[in-house]
Amino acid sequence: MLQLKALCGWTNKSIDLLLELLRDSFPDNVNLPANYYEAQKITNDLAFTYETIDACPNSCMLFRGKDSGLDKCEICNASRYKDTEKKTAAKRMRYFPLKPRLQKFIHVFKNCYPYEMAFRGTNR
Repeated sequence: MLQLKALCGWTNKSIDLLLELLRDSFPDNVNLPANYYEAQKITNDLAFTYETIDACPNSCMLFRGKDSGLDKCEICNASRYKDTEKKTAAKRMRYFPLKPRLQKFIHVFKNCYPYEMAFRGTNR
């Protein structure tokens, strides 16, 4: 659902409406988040977070780190914003950090490993 939100430019309200439709469609024992905020909390707990970074409209550079305060691209001199009054970025990139995902994966694997060994040991 969050991938559709990112790809199609859905608003938080549209996600809330979709979740409401799904809750009405599925049986009562299906546990769905109440709204986008609740869904976002679940994904944060699972380490499925992303960071939104402004980029040059011509894909020359990212406005991140020491360059996060710049208003123009250092390479092609293009404006960072499509609307300078509202400071709306002309182009954005979503960065999905790998480290928290790997940490979560390893943590889950370490917790499941003793159970797997016990299960395999009883089947012999």
